[in-house]
Amino acid sequence: MPVFNAYDTLMSLLPVLAGALGTLELNPERMRAAIDPGMLATDLADHLVQKGIPFRQAHTLAGRAVQLAGQLGKPLDRLSIQEFQSIYPAIDLDVYSVFDLQQSVARRNAIGGTAAEAVKIQLQNARSRMQKAGSE
Repeated sequence: MPVFNAYDTLMSLLPVLAGALGTLELNPERMRAAIDPGMLATDLADHLVQKGIPFRQAHTLAGRAVQLAGQLGKPLDRLSIQEFQSIYPAIDLDVYSVFDLQQSVARRNAIGGTAAEAVKIQLQNARSRMQKAGSE
């Protein structure tokens, strides 16, 4: 029965998860170094949408920018303004604001997002659920 299989799977995974979290060591410097500006292609598409470009077209243009960066062997944020404009002539210098990692995180302020306020709300909700579960 699927419910019992799900329970068995969960029970076998929880100790592994607890062990992994218990020994987890974060290295912020290595994490920052591992970030590729190409990861912000969605931010580029969002930026183009804010400029009035329909999302489907903005998504295609962001994909072209990633492709061009790959062809030229350079990170997405190192494309020149002329290279960005070869993809879409109306792109201007403010395109480089897209590649600010802190701003990328902060822009995600929806429910479940990465912005500080969104994370704070998620943590408050999780604590509340844990307290409620503990009192039952």
